[in-house]
Amino acid sequence: MSMAMVVWGESLMSVFQAFHNYYLVMVFFLLAKMQAKENEVERALIILAIIYVACWLIQIWNVPELVFGVDRDDNLGDTEQRGFYRFFIPTKEHMPILVLFMYEMFRRTKKLFYLVLCPICFAIVILHVGRQITFWSFLSIVLLLLYQNRKHWAKILVGSLVVYWFSLFFIEHIPTLNLLFDQTTTQVDNADDDIRLKCIEFYWHESISNPLTFIFGNGLGVKDELWRFTQKAMAKGFYESDIGYFALLFDFGLFGVLLYALLFVKILRLKVEDKYLYLKFYLFYIYGCYTFAHTLTTNIFFNICVVYILYMSNKKVVKNVALNNKKII
Repeated sequence: MSMAMVVWGESLMSVFQAFHNYYLVMVFFLLAKMQAKENEVERALIILAIIYVACWLIQIWNVPELVFGVDRDDNLGDTEQRGFYRFFIPTKEHMPILVLFMYEMFRRTKKLFYLVLCPICFAIVILHVGRQITFWSFLSIVLLLLYQNRKHWAKILVGSLVVYWFSLFFIEHIPTLNLLFDQTTTQVDNADDDIRLKCIEFYWHESISNPLTFIFGNGLGVKDELWRFTQKAMAKGFYESDIGYFALLFDFGLFGVLLYALLFVKILRLKVEDKYLYLKFYLFYIYGCYTFAHTLTTNIFFNICVVYILYMSNKKVVKNVALNNKKII
């Protein structure tokens, strides 16, 4: 907070308002005070993701009329650029939790119903026509499969190769996937013209290159000099939501980036019940997708709920280990 006030002359009220999203961290303490059960919080996360999918389907049905979210492209019915409708409905980045959850439910119950729902949910992820969300969702479910089936890694490897070859066929023949990969290839071939690289260069040369702000960041503001700077960037088409960790570096400096990294390492090292292991891979997806997105800093409510579940599960595991040790003694 102080950096925005010292470096940019932001008022205390401006900084206080700018941090409104981060106050959701208090949800963790609220859940702890209420002694919320992990399965209830998990159920809430899944219900919210299902509600989002319902809103997404309703929006598809009502194209070109806008029902949910915003129309940033001023052409809601356009499918030529990405092969399908692209909506900006809040909480869409949370939706891939359904892919991991359906697999986990299949693992717990062995019911074919959940195994069928898993690829259906992933198909919905693909239809969101976002490369970040698609890639990291796929990688997270693959890593979860590999981790939970380490003894059968060879079969999984063969299966992955089969999926890879089938994917090449589908990418070639399905317009949505074809356009997404063509767009990726085009951006790689024309890296100098990529809007994200220009955005990173803008923020780096305008502010991050300052040693003080590089270490401690610039903070946040909503109406004074820092706010005007971000408005200037947005007018050029440079959005912090497109540059992930560089945006984190701009806002909170190297100190903030390291803090988030240490939190992730701490979460990965937590020993939790098997039924909640998939939530670690959900956070892996969140951290990975944040590379060129905003999943880590705008999905704070969902992230905090997941951290709460893992924390409470870890307490149970530690308690059970201590009880078993006492019995042995």
